[in-house]
Amino acid sequence: MEIPRTVAKWRTLCAAAQMFVLADENLVEQAHMAVAGASTHYAGHPMIPEVVCLCGSTRHLAAFLDWQRILTMNGSVVVTIGCVLSGKDSDQAEAGVLLDELHKRKIDLADMVLILDIGGYMGSSTTSECEYALSQEKTVVRVSEAYPEYECPDLEAVLKRTFSIRASVTYDEDEGCHMPSLEVVRG
Repeated sequence: MEIPRTVAKWRTLCAAAQMFVLADENLVEQAHMAVAGASTHYAGHPMIPEVVCLCGSTRHLAAFLDWQRILTMNGSVVVTIGCVLSGKDSDQAEAGVLLDELHKRKIDLADMVLILDIGGYMGSSTTSECEYALSQEKTVVRVSEAYPEYECPDLEAVLKRTFSIRASVTYDEDEGCHMPSLEVVRG
């Protein structure tokens, strides 16, 4: 069977990306094993990546960024949160319902769902997403069970490592939450 041209390009990109993995090698290997289908055969085609949807509380934003990087560097397509609502959003309840439904559509696209239940915490939204994923017969992996040694890193450290930027996190009184401040580091 001839490998489609786009798959061959994907294989080359995955090999190049794996040379730049900066995460703890043990954790990367465990994540790689959890999504082993991404690096062998999937849907009958060699090297077509598995789609992983991240679910969890946005209070653990650093975990979302960390796992997005780990899984991406191991050849998975990662579907994750699109935005974080601040505590002062006036239409937060209505937007929350919309975002919950949108995230379920992301679960529909995924082959596997990784639940970022840091410290075992799962709020009502994440619980609903987990139940939905199971009802759709998706593979569901909980970080607290599959990777009990995982510690959610500091947001500032993840931002620096992930984006090669100067980052700081400060509490914004107007927004009522912690907000990252980012500056691109130039040469």
